Amino acid sequence: MSSAPRNKNWLRRLLSPLGRQLWQWRCARQNRAVRKSAKQIRRGPTPRGGALRVAYVHPRFPLAPQMAHIGGGGAVKYLWLAERFPHSFPECDAVYAVSSAHHPQTAAVFAAARQRGIPIIWNQDGAFFPHSYGAAEAQAGNRAMGELFHMADYVLYQSEFARSSSHLFLGEREEPGEVLYNAIDTNFYRPLPERRDPGHVLLAAGSHDDAYRLPLVLDVFQIVRRQIPDARLLLAGRMAPAVLTAAQRRIEQEQWQSCVEWLGPYTPNATPFLFNRAHLFLHVKYSDVCPSVVLEAMACGLPVAFSATGGTPELVGEAGIGVPSEQDWECPRPPAAAALANAVVRIMGAREEYSRLARQRAVSLFDIQPWLARHEAVMREWMERRRS
Repeated sequence: MSSAPRNKNWLRRLLSPLGRQLWQWRCARQNRAVRKSAKQIRRGPTPRGGALRVAYVHPRFPLAPQMAHIGGGGAVKYLWLAERFPHSFPECDAVYAVSSAHHPQTAAVFAAARQRGIPIIWNQDGAFFPHSYGAAEAQAGNRAMGELFHMADYVLYQSEFARSSSHLFLGEREEPGEVLYNAIDTNFYRPLPERRDPGHVLLAAGSHDDAYRLPLVLDVFQIVRRQIPDARLLLAGRMAPAVLTAAQRRIEQEQWQSCVEWLGPYTPNATPFLFNRAHLFLHVKYSDVCPSVVLEAMACGLPVAFSATGGTPELVGEAGIGVPSEQDWECPRPPAAAALANAVVRIMGAREEYSRLARQRAVSLFDIQPWLARHEAVMREWMERRRS
């Protein structure tokens, strides 16, 4: 063996700890700067007839939220809100943060806001569940999140499940709050019948990080194919390399190359076109709190076969079929593949009616305009309370 690979590996091992130290130093310096700047936050005169000014404590605070900083997930809410209620710091009318995507120094910002009578609105997405994070990481995460959860003036829970699980893991909260489900732009996410693929097409999309998730989807598909021979499966979203490799091996073994299509990660702008290729959305994630991907699918006219755990049943209602399973905080217990496959077959047998219900439910309950209006009402109410 030549010496070049050994030298390269030696250099990589040397630089890796140094790189981590430099990154930690940079983060510590940025955190100190944010703690210092948090003390500058102040309440200005309420703008008459103008838009509310909100300090969004997102991961790149005090900068204004931008798509380049956000990526996806719960942080997208900052972009939606900032379009209507501009980001403003240090002078602002309210402070807003999302539990799944906030700055490491959020507690310092919250403490300064409380001292100055600025209302704090907190969007709560469940908690750190041991079955997803492990016992030690979940305990540490819930301890830190619980501090912020109880500092807020008002909490917007993403589902009833988010409320109950938050109280269980973060401690009962006596201060006020309400359930406000995630929302989507139903003019953007809409049915495009001309783009539907022929036959019977299932779609599984989102993040496939959980070890059980993609294997279960493939198990369901295998059973469905026995009853619907022309069934096809689209796989899209983020997937770890090891998970993808295992899935590709399974697809080759089953000789599914012609009926399973791996589309990879997708951008928000591509979502309506991708989702409209399918006829049904398969969502097997266990104890999902309030999956926006399900709302996007429904708005595109896709009924949902799903794991009836977490907050997903609250979203889908009659626009699909859920399969219950046991609630276990220590270990994920998704439904059996056979039961999920039966749900898929039943939906496919009446897919036009389910599709109509899916679109109708998305528009009537989860459109973004009422979601924004409710945010404005809550923030104005708490501004008045803090000024009185």
